Amino acid sequence: MNYKNDSIVAEDKIAEVVNLLEQINKVNKMLDLHQDDEDDFMISEYQYQKKELLRQLKATLLAFNITSADLTRMVD
Repeated sequence: MNYKNDSIVAEDKIAEVVNLLEQINKVNKMLDLHQDDEDDFMISEYQYQKKELLRQLKATLLAFNITSADLTRMVD
């Protein structure tokens, strides 16, 4: 086992998780900003972006053996 490489990979994945959370936060702010718009186009675009970011976050969390089922059990 090469613990140094494992550590670097973990650090990269942690940075990716943080980056995705920051992007989700920005999209959430844009959703809030456009929530009263009569045109649903922007809302649907930001909802799509959020869905894609959450999909990426889910995949990244799998590197830590964290599944969506794990998260659901923790909340319930």
